[in-house]
Amino acid sequence: MKHLIERLEEAKAPKGKKGLLGYFVSLHDQLEKEFNYEAEELAAMSASELKRETKKLEDHLAGTPAGLERVDTAKKDAADGYRWLVKLSGGILK
Repeated sequence: MKHLIERLEEAKAPKGKKGLLGYFVSLHDQLEKEFNYEAEELAAMSASELKRETKKLEDHLAGTPAGLERVDTAKKDAADGYRWLVKLSGGILK
């Protein structure tokens, strides 16, 4: 288990609010968890709140079979996740 935690700490999550928002969406996708946040709610979240929420999802995902690979996939998909959010929000999150 310690090795798993060390690997998670080595790979850094995207930085900045845009990157974190995209990563948040991508983690939900990797967990096959419905993403049901309103654009206004996401816009109101601070970067520190997003970091806490993505960390919770990351930890949950890492505990699943092949979880680290899914975390890595979510990190790679963060930019696409953000573009999807912008489109879905009608530009509120731009």
